[in-house]
Amino acid sequence: MTGRPRSNDERVRVTLRLPADLRDRLSEAALERDVSMNWLGVRAFEEFLSQLIPADEIKYTVDR
Repeated sequence: MTGRPRSNDERVRVTLRLPADLRDRLSEAALERDVSMNWLGVRAFEEFLSQLIPADEIKYTVDR
């Protein structure tokens, strides 16, 4: 997998507010792997979202 987007990939810019310690961990992990924070962050989002339970399968309960 390459870190460069294919020419037909549409990219959008977003702004996120992260806790300072999370930003530091992301920065360190990217440096250790010689990749950008953006590349690593996109992969992390992709992985997280691929593991989410579909919203229509979530059952809400109230603890009493």
